[in-house]
Amino acid sequence: MGLGKKLAKHRSSFDSRVCGSVGWQPAEMIGIRAARALLSPIPNETSSSSSSSSPRRFDEKKTKKGTPTGPRLTHHLPPVLKGRLTKAVDVFSAGCIVYYVLTRGEHPFGTEPEREYKIIHNKPDLSGLDDLPLAQELVRAMIAQNPKDRISAQDAVNHPLFWDDSKSLGFLQDVSDRVVKVNSFALCAMMETTGDKVVGLQWDKKLHESLLADLGRYRSYNFTSVCDCLRVIRNKKNHYLELPKVAKAQLGSLPSGFLKYFATRFPRLLIHSYITIGSFYVSRREEDSSAIDFETFETYYKDLSERRLQHFCEMNRRRPCRGWWPRADIWAM
Repeated sequence: MGLGKKLAKHRSSFDSRVCGSVGWQPAEMIGIRAARALLSPIPNETSSSSSSSSPRRFDEKKTKKGTPTGPRLTHHLPPVLKGRLTKAVDVFSAGCIVYYVLTRGEHPFGTEPEREYKIIHNKPDLSGLDDLPLAQELVRAMIAQNPKDRISAQDAVNHPLFWDDSKSLGFLQDVSDRVVKVNSFALCAMMETTGDKVVGLQWDKKLHESLLADLGRYRSYNFTSVCDCLRVIRNKKNHYLELPKVAKAQLGSLPSGFLKYFATRFPRLLIHSYITIGSFYVSRREEDSSAIDFETFETYYKDLSERRLQHFCEMNRRRPCRGWWPRADIWAM
């Protein structure tokens, strides 16, 4: 697939040949490969000369119905996929490999006979990563059909899937801190969008009784709220040493055990917060610099491309509104 070759910054490929494993190439490469196959010369069977050749002819009647080859394949390619190949080709292949490794042998576009058909028609199945939303979001970004929508290699390596436990837990704490500090109903409303899929309708049911008993000693919580769930994580991390021994044993040690406790119960919380804060970060940075603490979140977003940040905004716009508005006491410390 060419993944082991290093290109100079100004180059997109080493040559004009189409190479790579069938079923692991993006739609734009499949289309070029099919078009070149139709135009390439083939030996003239009626000639005794081995050097004589004629243009390749394609008989669509002899093609298996539904097989995406030749004219039928290139016909389904959107115009944007018929341009020049770029480094995004390798990002697509790498995304398929990431999925293959994490699912222990599955392919995001199914079994071999149907892969190229599904690649051309943009029909991936990432259900094998339903329990790993961080990885699922990364793979989806890597195998986007339009190469212009595909995540860059630089943005991919900065994805939260590759953060260590300390950075991941610190991010969740920073998000909760800023929701309180900024006192923004707009930010909190964005955090609550699709909250039922992020923390559920009764997230307290996922916590141990000893932890719930400790929660009720100091503050009240809305057990349907994403922001309140983050507030629990922040408060328990800040007051970890004051927790009862039973609660500390169940939560595990900081940062890894503590993060695992909440990540296994709310696996979508980190990626949801990452996309939401990224979207808010972009939308407010020029409108009102006081709307969010930019210095805090520079640590998490500074190495991302502008295209990736704008993608967060697009993802956030596509989310359905939950119809939830924060209580007046949500800002209580």
